[in-house]
Amino acid sequence: MCAQSPSELRLAASITRLPALADPVTVAESMHPRAITHSSSWRWTRDGVILTFVHVYPDATLGADAKGRIINTSDIEFEPVACHAIRHMYFLEKTDTSFSVHLGFSDFWEYSAEIARHHHPAVAGFFDDDFEI
Repeated sequence: MCAQSPSELRLAASITRLPALADPVTVAESMHPRAITHSSSWRWTRDGVILTFVHVYPDATLGADAKGRIINTSDIEFEPVACHAIRHMYFLEKTDTSFSVHLGFSDFWEYSAEIARHHHPAVAGFFDDDFEI
């Protein structure tokens, strides 16, 4: 994903099967070396474990010819996995300095703050109406 503006996000998804004994984090990071990569969820199925990673590219680096579609802040609720990942990234940006030091992501952080303010329940760790930690 990549913020096209503070109110628009380019969202794309892909599925990758991992080779036996492969480290999923290493594989995910190698697929998107310019992005901030983070595992946002996992779930078990009969066929194995499904890991969801979010890859956030610097603002506006994915042009109009990039895969995916534009999602406005008002429409993200229809993309529950993406909404969860964005709220997760917002929490990490506020609590983990390794996320907040990346340059070129101001539109994404603004987009994620808007999502965190308007989608409930609140992300764990946010206790008051101003989302202070």
